[in-house]
Amino acid sequence: MEKIKLKFVYEHKWIDHPLDVNLFIDDRLIFSGIGKADELITIDKKIAIESGKHMLKLQIKGKNQMNTKVNSLNEVISDSVITIKECSMDDINLESMITLNGVFHHDQGDSLPKIKELGHNGTWELPFSVPLYNWLLEELF
Repeated sequence: MEKIKLKFVYEHKWIDHPLDVNLFIDDRLIFSGIGKADELITIDKKIAIESGKHMLKLQIKGKNQMNTKVNSLNEVISDSVITIKECSMDDINLESMITLNGVFHHDQGDSLPKIKELGHNGTWELPFSVPLYNWLLEELF
């Protein structure tokens, strides 16, 4: 078993009511919260984890019509979103891995790759492996 240092930062912008946000590694809950409007939420933890393949997951729930304001032309003028600001493991910035391998699975069935702004109910996923250095070398080179 290894220990990894996980740092995950997201911005929570909301109107009417906050969205429910849960962070998992595989099916293990790492963080659960709602946060305050326009606040940066920082999750900074040491995680014991087995070697092998894993999935970092950010689950968003609780969004409804009240979280989106539209004008008379039905154009969005204000919306509730979660924006991933930083993701690192063992002080290694994973920005390039989010671009390469991150996918958001909308609860309605659509999958959106390479995004960091999440405005629907669903789950964003980033596959990774431990040991981290071996995984990064395999993925990037």
